Amino acid sequence: MNVYKRKIKKQKRRLFISVAASLFALSVIVSAVFTVVTFNTEKQLLYSDASSYASDLFAYLENLSVNERDYAGYFINSTLSKDEQLILIDNDGVTVAQTKNALPVDFKSYPYYQEEGMGCIDFDSFKSSMTDEQYKKITDYLLSEKTDDGSYYELLCREFYYYNGDIKPKSIEIVKTIEENVWYVQDEVIEHFELEPIIIDGLTLYKNGAMQRNVIDKEFVFGNYSRENLFNKVRQNMNTDDENNIFSYVFSIDGSEIYYNTYGLGNESSLVDDGNFSYLYAYYTSFSVRDDNGDVKIYSGTYVKRLNVLENCVNRIAFILIYIFVIFMIVGIILAAVIWHTMKKQLVQEEKLRITTNAMAHELKTPLFVIGGYAENFLDNINRDKNEHYAQVILQKSNDVNELVERMLDYSRLDSGYDTLHIEKANLTELVKDILENYDSNRINLEYDNEIFINADKRMMKCAIENLVDNAIKYSDEEDSINIKISDKRFSVSNPCEKLIKSEIDKLWEPYHRLPQHSSESGHGLGLPIVKRIFELHKFKYSASYSDGYITFWFSY
Repeated sequence: MNVYKRKIKKQKRRLFISVAASLFALSVIVSAVFTVVTFNTEKQLLYSDASSYASDLFAYLENLSVNERDYAGYFINSTLSKDEQLILIDNDGVTVAQTKNALPVDFKSYPYYQEEGMGCIDFDSFKSSMTDEQYKKITDYLLSEKTDDGSYYELLCREFYYYNGDIKPKSIEIVKTIEENVWYVQDEVIEHFELEPIIIDGLTLYKNGAMQRNVIDKEFVFGNYSRENLFNKVRQNMNTDDENNIFSYVFSIDGSEIYYNTYGLGNESSLVDDGNFSYLYAYYTSFSVRDDNGDVKIYSGTYVKRLNVLENCVNRIAFILIYIFVIFMIVGIILAAVIWHTMKKQLVQEEKLRITTNAMAHELKTPLFVIGGYAENFLDNINRDKNEHYAQVILQKSNDVNELVERMLDYSRLDSGYDTLHIEKANLTELVKDILENYDSNRINLEYDNEIFINADKRMMKCAIENLVDNAIKYSDEEDSINIKISDKRFSVSNPCEKLIKSEIDKLWEPYHRLPQHSSESGHGLGLPIVKRIFELHKFKYSASYSDGYITFWFSY
């Protein structure tokens, strides 16, 4: 039996490994296909959104009036993220607007009718307008933590020049302030710095009054507004130096000049691989605008945006991948359980067949040995005076073998499920009475209150009850009485028996099994297994129990 258990365990391990491996491979394939499809779908969606946005963006810039051209730089630097860059130049090669390391601000000045403060502060120009000592002092102040009373340092612009959308601070101050302060006069001036910006002659110096707080963001002072040169990355990834290519209208490698050749009307776009599952979308367009003097000016613009495809869909992919693996895991468990149930049933059947075959061989061995031996006596003419006895023994053993074969066929037919039930309403009481007419009525006590009707196959039920009665008579003494009781819900047969434990009683239902103390009795050990199978086909509850010197076999209906 240990060999059988090891075989079951080995088969179970193989089954779960093969099912797990197969489903894991399938889930990997499904996940890979889904990931690729999702990634490409997200890429196309981002490409489409970028194209639509770029078109709208340049349409807005085109519709700005001539007097609002200075606003373009402020607009694109305050609107576009670090993953976006844009440059707009005219047909004279003058840069109208471009994204750069700049702080978009809306400074106020005094008097109000002089205010010209909506523009950008370029970081390189801003930093070069001060000394290293000034820059260090400013950054030291801005790096200070808030004090216990909630005050902190800010950098304010007090005077500035304005030209073509560029703000050039002339004087700045470090002030100590709190969040509730909204006016300059509420702040405490800590230190004043005069800067030396590069300007052209004739520019107006704008000053703010006691009410204005023109704050310069400290992150800008630390250089955190810098942008990667996506224009150059596009050119490098496209691996082209063709000046007629639309992407020749970009910054050079050092960012010091702008390439441009001729201007054409129309829109073009492209997508290049930027590595790390991201792409660079590049859009080129040109348009013409008539100024107040009636002159037509042509503008060319290039817009580049990094599309972080994986970053945009990684959460969705991760969720679906987890979902796929969970589904496949659940399916795998269910599938493995179903397959294992079927396989285990098959293995049990194989083990049962092996045990049955061994038991059957053992049962056939004795009568066949006797038949063979007596047949040899016939052939050798040994003890001729016993020929009649030999013939009778051979006939008896042949009948025993025939009976065993018939029992085996009955059990095999029932166990395989090929025997079809013919359910009908049967009078159980009358059926038992008819059966008992073939037995010694002095030994059998039948107890019932009234006639009981059940839905069953009458032929099979007769076979089961006969086997129970035969079993009770065979394994009890001639003077012992056998009790049969029929109630509304249960039928039972009891006979005297030596004390049995539950494990011994359970084995009585197994094919070819007989208790050691009954090994000398005639029989083949198939009666109770046939009864068991008949009850199972009818879905009747059944069992056997020992109490007070009696063993009772019963079934309920």
